[in-house]
Amino acid sequence: MTTLFEGYAKYLKEEYSDAAGLLYNISAYYSLKKNIAFLSSDNYDLIENIDEKSKKIIGKTFRFLRKNYDKENEHTSKYSF
Repeated sequence: MTTLFEGYAKYLKEEYSDAAGLLYNISAYYSLKKNIAFLSSDNYDLIENIDEKSKKIIGKTFRFLRKNYDKENEHTSKYSF
Protein backbone atom coordinates (compact mmCIF):
# COMPACT_ATOMS: atom_id res chain seq x y z
CA MET A 1 0.00 0.00 0.00
CA THR A 2 2.88 2.35 0.77
CA THR A 3 4.35 1.95 -2.72
CA LEU A 4 0.97 2.52 -4.36
CA PHE A 5 0.34 5.70 -2.41
CA GLU A 6 3.85 7.01 -3.14
CA GLY A 7 3.15 6.39 -6.83
CA TYR A 8 -0.13 8.27 -6.55
CA ALA A 9 1.51 11.19 -4.72
CA LYS A 10 4.15 11.79 -7.37
CA TYR A 11 1.42 12.54 -9.95
CA LEU A 12 -0.43 15.09 -7.83
CA LYS A 13 -0.56 18.58 -9.32
CA GLU A 14 -1.36 21.92 -7.74
CA GLU A 15 -4.93 21.73 -8.94
CA TYR A 16 -8.06 21.88 -6.87
CA SER A 17 -9.35 18.52 -8.13
CA ASP A 18 -6.10 16.76 -7.17
CA ALA A 19 -6.02 18.42 -3.74
CA ALA A 20 -9.67 17.61 -3.00
CA GLY A 21 -9.14 14.04 -4.23
CA LEU A 22 -6.12 13.64 -1.96
CA LEU A 23 -8.15 14.80 1.03
CA TYR A 24 -10.92 12.37 0.11
CA ASN A 25 -8.49 9.45 -0.31
CA ILE A 26 -6.66 10.06 2.95
CA SER A 27 -9.96 10.51 4.79
CA ALA A 28 -11.25 7.26 3.30
CA TYR A 29 -8.10 5.39 4.35
CA TYR A 30 -8.35 6.53 7.97
CA SER A 31 -12.09 5.81 8.08
CA LEU A 32 -11.59 2.31 6.69
CA LYS A 33 -8.58 1.68 8.92
CA LYS A 34 -10.90 1.68 11.93
CA ASN A 35 -13.06 -1.11 10.45
CA ILE A 36 -10.71 -3.24 8.35
CA ALA A 37 -8.06 -4.96 10.43
CA PHE A 38 -5.41 -5.50 7.76
CA LEU A 39 -5.17 -1.74 7.14
CA SER A 40 -3.82 -1.29 10.65
CA SER A 41 -1.97 -4.56 11.24
CA ASP A 42 1.26 -4.09 13.21
CA ASN A 43 0.14 -0.48 13.88
CA TYR A 44 0.71 0.36 10.21
CA ASP A 45 0.01 3.99 9.31
CA LEU A 46 0.06 5.01 5.66
CA ILE A 47 1.27 8.59 6.07
CA GLU A 48 3.97 7.65 8.58
CA ASN A 49 5.32 4.99 6.21
CA ILE A 50 5.56 6.92 2.95
CA ASP A 51 8.85 8.47 1.91
CA GLU A 52 9.82 12.07 2.66
CA LYS A 53 9.37 13.17 -0.95
CA SER A 54 5.75 12.00 -0.90
CA LYS A 55 5.15 13.69 2.45
CA LYS A 56 6.42 16.98 0.99
CA ILE A 57 4.13 16.63 -2.04
CA ILE A 58 1.17 15.93 0.24
CA GLY A 59 2.01 18.92 2.43
CA LYS A 60 2.29 21.20 -0.60
CA THR A 61 -1.00 19.87 -1.99
CA PHE A 62 -2.83 20.42 1.32
CA ARG A 63 -1.47 23.96 1.58
CA PHE A 64 -2.82 24.59 -1.91
CA LEU A 65 -6.21 23.19 -0.88
CA ARG A 66 -6.30 25.36 2.20
CA LYS A 67 -5.62 28.50 0.14
CA ASN A 68 -8.15 27.67 -2.55
CA TYR A 69 -10.97 25.87 -0.75
CA ASP A 70 -13.09 28.96 -0.07
CA LYS A 71 -12.60 30.30 -3.62
CA GLU A 72 -13.67 27.00 -5.17
CA ASN A 73 -16.68 26.66 -2.88
CA GLU A 74 -17.87 30.25 -2.70
CA HIS A 75 -21.39 29.26 -3.79
CA THR A 76 -21.82 26.47 -1.24
CA SER A 77 -22.25 26.39 2.52
CA LYS A 78 -19.38 28.14 4.26
CA TYR A 79 -16.97 25.92 6.13
CA SER A 80 -13.49 27.12 6.78
CA PHE A 81 -10.45 25.24 8.00
